[in-house]
Amino acid sequence: MKKILVTILFLLAINRVYASINGFVVSNYEYIQDGSTTGKFYMPFVWLILQDNLNDNFAYHVWYDFQNGSFVMGWLDIKLSNYATVSAGKIVAPSNQEWYTYPPDQLTPYFSEVSDLVGKLGVGMDYGVGLSGTVSKLAYNLAVLEGDANDKKDLCCRLSFKPHKDLEISAHTYQIWAYPDEEKRDLSGVDLRYTGNNLDIRVEYDFGKTDSCFTIGPNAITPEDYCGYYIMLGYKKRLNSFTAVQPVFKYNVLDPKVEAFDPVSVIVGGINFYLGDSFKLMFAYRKIKDDTNTYYSDADKKDSFTIRAQVSF
Repeated sequence: MKKILVTILFLLAINRVYASINGFVVSNYEYIQDGSTTGKFYMPFVWLILQDNLNDNFAYHVWYDFQNGSFVMGWLDIKLSNYATVSAGKIVAPSNQEWYTYPPDQLTPYFSEVSDLVGKLGVGMDYGVGLSGTVSKLAYNLAVLEGDANDKKDLCCRLSFKPHKDLEISAHTYQIWAYPDEEKRDLSGVDLRYTGNNLDIRVEYDFGKTDSCFTIGPNAITPEDYCGYYIMLGYKKRLNSFTAVQPVFKYNVLDPKVEAFDPVSVIVGGINFYLGDSFKLMFAYRKIKDDTNTYYSDADKKDSFTIRAQVSF
């Protein structure tokens, strides 16, 4: 069934003359202080996106990763009404805000630890069926996902309320049944984003429970009852009609609530440069505090500096 769906999506994509073609290319240079590899270049994203409206009620989307030569996501949209659209295929779990933010809209190249758990607790991008829409100032996105190879399906839901054009407040939950034990895992939380007055403020608090088979960090600890949060701030100052500069700051914490293991805290500071709407150059420095090796090994928690060049088209 999956192969049939992927084949249909690709046939639609290559046969539609008026399909929208866009994507993004991201290249990083990372320097790790006293690390085994002090400096390296790599390309985490080379993604092509094909999408088109077949008519007023049907649309398709295909995401392809040229870096790894693999199919990332693809789904068909069926518009039921002005308030409801059904999506079927391989979709992103509508979970935590940072997980739900694609690279062109990220403020720093460093992911928060609690956001990273989305793709570790569950599949994160998975085959399933979703229902989404907007009613007045409320947006919703519900998904039933295939999950691991068992009879139970994963459930994910994200609700967003927009009391003002620059402010969005959201809540989400991701309910996961893990293979092979079918024990329950989950991640839930609330988040906020404000984008007025040249500011970009993103705040999130997440919490959840895991099963006895799930572990994190070099000591393989089980965070049966965990929580975490992050705060991101950016201020975008336009230099002229074509260029802009944006200082950014981020602070994030993950607390596994496991005896003898302290919370992990990370500080990121940096600056982003924008050239038009398509090019962004990011400079970011990250400092990790993880004295008990809760999440990072001694080698991984070294201070690091990253330069990211990003082109969207």
